[in-house]
Amino acid sequence: QIAELDLFIGKLGEASLIQIKPKDLPELGSTLEQIQNKADSAWKAILEPTGDPEIFKAKAGEVIELNNQLLEMGQIIEEEVLEKLRLLANDRRLDREVQIKAQQAITQSIQNEADRQVAIINTRSEAIKSLVTDGKKSEIQGEREITELTLKELDLRLDAVKRQQEEIENIV
Repeated sequence: QIAELDLFIGKLGEASLIQIKPKDLPELGSTLEQIQNKADSAWKAILEPTGDPEIFKAKAGEVIELNNQLLEMGQIIEEEVLEKLRLLANDRRLDREVQIKAQQAITQSIQNEADRQVAIINTRSEAIKSLVTDGKKSEIQGEREITELTLKELDLRLDAVKRQQEEIENIV
């Protein structure tokens, strides 16, 4: 028995030399890549539904949320997002709640784009005002340009409202 214990103690000593490495972490990609992958996966689940209405509903919600995030990050064009949202808003397999979310996302997307363009116009107006204040542009010329930009802003806002209305009317 002593020989067996000595052998066992020797093996324990050898076992203590064994090192266990931590598991390598998987490479998930950047935040943008992760959002894009999830959005693609959710859209694939919409195009190829499994038959489970709860999963379908959850994936539709993910499509709305993730595509809006990608749009805000400038990684997807508005028309791509609107196309997906239109399909969801008109999909009779989805309950009213998800269809309404898709409709709201459509109108919000149009509004956000209009707001971005208005911000650009406002920046231009401020630059013109600054030039007038510094004496680098005449007051009359500055007022004329600011008036033109104001008209452009109003046209943008009106077009956005019309687009939103058209989108709402096109939803079956």
